[in-house]
Order: sequence, then C-alpha cells, then structure tokens
Amino acid sequence: MFRDKKFSVAWFKNYYLLVLGASISAFGYALFLIPNKIIPGGLFGITTTLYYLFDLPPGTMAIAMNIPLLIIGVKILGPRFGMKTVLGMSLISILTDLFTFLGHNRALSHDMITSTLVGSFLVGFGVSLIFKAKATTGGTDIVGQILYKKHHIPVGKTMLLLNVFIIGFGGIALWYNKEGIDLFSLYVYAFMGTYVANKVIDVSLEGLSYYKSLFIISNQYEEIKLFITETLHRGGTRIPGKGLFNDDNRQIIFTTLNRRETSIIKSTIKKIDPQAFVVVFQTSEIFGQGFMPLDDKE
Repeated sequence: MFRDKKFSVAWFKNYYLLVLGASISAFGYALFLIPNKIIPGGLFGITTTLYYLFDLPPGTMAIAMNIPLLIIGVKILGPRFGMKTVLGMSLISILTDLFTFLGHNRALSHDMITSTLVGSFLVGFGVSLIFKAKATTGGTDIVGQILYKKHHIPVGKTMLLLNVFIIGFGGIALWYNKEGIDLFSLYVYAFMGTYVANKVIDVSLEGLSYYKSLFIISNQYEEIKLFITETLHRGGTRIPGKGLFNDDNRQIIFTTLNRRETSIIKSTIKKIDPQAFVVVFQTSEIFGQGFMPLDDKE
C-alpha cells in the first residue's frame, strides 16, 4: 500500500478533505436529520434512535460502537484501518455532538422533504470527501467486510440488509416511544434520505458520465466504421469474433461517444443495418487520448 509522504502536498490535501468531509457530514446530521427524527442508514441510524429513546448523545455513542468494531475488524481483516479512518470516524462523531449542542437540537428547516434532501446530500457529499482522502467512516462498513471475508456475503447486500433493519427497528422504536409520529412517513423519509446520500457519494466519486461505450456487431462493418471515423471523427477498436450458432466470422466495433453522438450513431445504424446488434452502456470514467489524461495528479 502506498502512503503519502508526511507534510507533502498530497498529505495536506487528504487531511484537509478529511476534516472538511467530516464537518459537512456532521452538519447534515446535526442540523437537518437528527432534530427531525429522520433515521439515516448505518451506525448513525442506531445512535439517532438511542438519542430519542434514552437521551444518549449520537456522536459519543457512535464512537463507543465503532471502537469494538475497529478492534474486531483489525483482528479479522488485518491492519487496513489506518489513522485517517480513526480520525474521520472520530471527527464526524465529535462534530455531530458539538453542532447538536450548539444548535440545541433544533433543525434549520422543519420541512421534512427539505430536511431529508439537504441533510442527506450533506452527509453523502461529506462522506465522499472522506473516501477521497483514502479513509472510511467505519461503522457498518466494517461489518460488511467481515461477513464477506468469513461467509462470502457481498458487502453491498450486507449493507442493504443492515440499513433496512436499522431503519425498520428505529422507526418502530420511535413510533412506539413518541406520540404523533407517522410511521409510514418516517420510513419514506428515512429510505429516501439513505438513497440520496448513497447516490451523492456515487456521483461525487465517479462523476456524472457524459460518455457511453458501444459494442456494435454488423455485417455492414465498413460503412459503420467510416461513419464513426469520418463523420463523427471518433476512433475505436476492431475486435474479430465468431458467431455462436454458425461459427461465422464477425467484426465487432468498440467505441466511446458522448450522448449526442450516441443518439446519432444509433439512428444511423438503424438505417445502415436494421439487423445490427448494438450494446450501449454507461461509463463512469474514461482515460486516454481524446478524453481525460491518465496521470497521477489525484
């Protein structure tokens, strides 16, 4: 594993992202989600529930729960959780309690949809900055990694099931303990917030892709190739292949185009060869000539 040299530009950048990300996430938790009883996914979903049931500070409880998880994680998974993970986890927890205290557990907005969207966006964006700093926030992510190593259960499936359980149990607990809570609405806002936070993390880390990649299989290979190279002024790769049924030779074109060009090529192929087989898929990142330069600046 490569480590940033201490006090280098990259080292300062990562710790800056770590502190900024933790601050933004804590702001979202403390001033939008927690005071409106919107249960987020993950460990803070548990601590939010405990806060309203037993008046236990959510950040402090998050640290208390993360400590044994980190110890177990290191024992089973090895020392992959470095100082930045411990710092990120601790900062979010401490700042959440600090903002909650300073704000007297009052939300900046009492509109539930606004609070759900804004709070979840802030949490997701903050966590994405922590990920960019090459750290994690601990919590249920450690449980997912442990179950994957021990029982080969996909991490994504574990995280989904854990979030469903945390939000489901938390909603029932708050509904039973607090009068006036609409359980159905509580679940809607909680799952909507979890989706928004995860989506923001994905978009922040991978970007909103403007490009699509295509595999094109056609008997009119030459005409389609000329259209791509001479009309769209794009390149591509020719891949020789064979059909599965008749074992006949095929020419496969692999190319990457922007959205406008993809629309043009699809309508053009339909005119050139209505029997063509075209696979179009979204790309998250593209490096190389004509696209983003492949370097080590990040």
